Amino acid sequence: MKKIFIFSIISILSVLVLFLVFLSTTGIETKRFNNLITKKIKESNGDINLILKTINFKLDLREISLFLEAKNSSVNFKEINLPTNNIKAYINFISLLKSENKFEKISLNFNKINIETIKEISSISKPSNLTSFINNKLLEGTLDTKIEIYFNKDNKLDNFIAKGSFDNTKINFKEDINFVDTSFTFFADNSDIIIKNL
Repeated sequence: MKKIFIFSIISILSVLVLFLVFLSTTGIETKRFNNLITKKIKESNGDINLILKTINFKLDLREISLFLEAKNSSVNFKEINLPTNNIKAYINFISLLKSENKFEKISLNFNKINIETIKEISSISKPSNLTSFINNKLLEGTLDTKIEIYFNKDNKLDNFIAKGSFDNTKINFKEDINFVDTSFTFFADNSDIIIKNL
């Protein structure tokens, strides 16, 4: 009897471990949340449309959190297409059980974006020191970036964090001063932009 009990416990734990490994690596394919994720991004910025392909329901073991992942999808900003490596939407597990589907954050991990595309985006954005710098000073290079959008308890946009790096950048600092093959990393939220490792 004791051997049967031990065998049953080991079997249940083995199945549970295999399920967790499957959920954290492959995940369960679903289309139930496509419209919901697209709607939440559009609420944060009406000019953004997500073009989602297959979504997998997965488990993040490091954060002990459930998330939805869409690979090889793209973000369309005012008709400018920005391909992504992946899009992750972290969902509150308790809200999922209650069918409320509350998001904690949505993470957009972009493929490398060239300077021409960045200038195209900045030209249709609100004028600022940053857009002026991009349009007049940045001449060459690529941007590698990840943007995380955070939501509050009411499922409303609360904050964002953008981080990444510019590589192989050419900057026309002044008329006779140029930076060539320059790289730097940055961090930005809704209050600050920090540039480091220049």
